[in-house]
Amino acid sequence: MEPDVITDKQLQNELAERKEAEALLNDQRRVLELVASGAPLAESLNTLVRLIEERAPGMLGSILLLDEEGVHLYHGASPSLPLEYSAAIDGVSIGPNVGSCGTAAFCKKAVYVEDIATDPLWSEFKGVALPHGLRACWSSPVFDAQGQVLGTFAMYYRQPGLPEPYHLRLIEITTHITAIAIGRQHMENNLRRLTLFQRTVLDSAAHGIISAAPDGIVTSFNPAAERLLGYTADE
Repeated sequence: MEPDVITDKQLQNELAERKEAEALLNDQRRVLELVASGAPLAESLNTLVRLIEERAPGMLGSILLLDEEGVHLYHGASPSLPLEYSAAIDGVSIGPNVGSCGTAAFCKKAVYVEDIATDPLWSEFKGVALPHGLRACWSSPVFDAQGQVLGTFAMYYRQPGLPEPYHLRLIEITTHITAIAIGRQHMENNLRRLTLFQRTVLDSAAHGIISAAPDGIVTSFNPAAERLLGYTADE
């Protein structure tokens, strides 16, 4: 049995694939570092979309965020889409026939439209997309750990077409990182709400409430405690 022979072309392809995989890993690490550092959500998402666009020439990326009521999609990031188009779809209600993103969020599954000009899902919205030269739109929902929709990630192209395996890999990476970024934002918002609620409870309490860390440092001292002990919180 003759041993396998690796041709120069096969070796070049393998090296190119490895280089691309390393570049994708670096891109993911860069965005995750932004998220971990507490960067604004818009900055993290715009950076993510731009990096993915570099990996798919000709693609125009878009991330839409679903509101807390689960009814409307709002702008998250679309650095390369025409501003007029992004503004036109900002706040769109999701539904079973609302383009690619509105349908994907409503049905909780990917929607890949090959040609916006002819697909019935775009019958009410192609008049907004076609004047800007947008012909294909592949949208996937972004899910949290509980399977709830957080938003959508879409790839737009200026010519009809459907995604290839490489595009599906990029979509998988993007939706995963987007979920992490949105999840952190939600966690920070919930923490701020909890802190505000706790502050409101402490300030309105009739009894003096004093909290201290294990080392004895006072961390909270409500108005009732000030009146009771005759010291201000700063003191």
